Amino acid sequence: MTLKEVIDMEEIKVIIREIVDLIEFETNIKKNILSSEKTLVYRFAWLLNSELNIKINVTDFERVLFDKKFSDGKYLDLFLDLEIHKQSYRIGLEFKFPNKKDKNSGGKEVRQKIINDIKRLDYLISKDKIDLGVFICATNEKYYPSGKIRDELNFDIRDGKKYKKGENYPVNTKNVKTMQIGTDFKFKWKNKEMIKSDFFSFLEPIFIEKKDD
Repeated sequence: MTLKEVIDMEEIKVIIREIVDLIEFETNIKKNILSSEKTLVYRFAWLLNSELNIKINVTDFERVLFDKKFSDGKYLDLFLDLEIHKQSYRIGLEFKFPNKKDKNSGGKEVRQKIINDIKRLDYLISKDKIDLGVFICATNEKYYPSGKIRDELNFDIRDGKKYKKGENYPVNTKNVKTMQIGTDFKFKWKNKEMIKSDFFSFLEPIFIEKKDD
């Protein structure tokens, strides 16, 4: 990337973090209800459209970006074409919202889906279908940031867990496609000690992007 592109991308990441922080404030302090993952996706898109420093050329939910050879899912949660400082960038976003209501959301299956979502973003980067991948997540279940893992140990999303560029994404019988990690990333959960039914820990957004070697 050119220096301008690097600077633009950093500005986009700042804006995304600010929007996630605003949603966190609305959810935990103002107690605005996020009832589902779809609500989180739409709220994010709505707030981003209110941002004055960028122009949004395209907002597309559930866009098909994966070819038939990629076996880990068909749809991207949210695709954006953003224009900042007269240059446009393609942003792909995946969301997860494990929300305990009457019962837990599904433990190990959700952990696998979270890692798989990040792998999907990495795949789109490697195929030059997006310029930046963003994974956003919030949960009111202590299990995900700090819970004890009893099985599927390689699908680890606990606070502080790091994944390194060049290593392989974890695989199992459900997630069979082997793929190298293209960007270092780390799970950093905020306010995980305060989790309860109406207080959510938000994950620091994970950004996946192509790095110049």
